[in-house]
Amino acid sequence: MITITGFRTAVNRTTGVAFQSLILSGSPIGVTSANGNVRFDNPRTSVPTTMSIAECEAAVGQHVDGTIERVTVAPYQFVNAAGETVTATSRWTYKPVAKVAAAPVASKAIASELVS
Repeated sequence: MITITGFRTAVNRTTGVAFQSLILSGSPIGVTSANGNVRFDNPRTSVPTTMSIAECEAAVGQHVDGTIERVTVAPYQFVNAAGETVTATSRWTYKPVAKVAAAPVASKAIASELVS
C-alpha cells in the first residue's frame, strides 16, 4: 500500500510555471548491501500532479493502489546526509495498478445469431 506523505511545489525549468508533486511512500523493505549488511529502506518518490495546494493538503495521509519500484537509470551523483559524494544507478518510481478493461458484452440478439 502506498501512502501520500506530503507534497512540494516545484518549478518547470523550461517554462517557469509552478506545479505540485505528491510525495509517495511505500512500506519499509529489507535490503542487503554489497558487504552483506542488512538495512531497511523506505521507498519514496514524487509524482507531478495537477491538483491545487488545497487538494494536495487534503490528500496527505490517503492511500493509493500501486507499488514503488527501484528502476535502473544512468549513473548520477549526489551528496548524502554524511556529506559524501555518492554515485547511484537507480531510483524509486511509482507504478500504478494496471486497469483491466471489461470485455464488451454482446446483446442477446447478436448472441442468438452466433449460436445458430
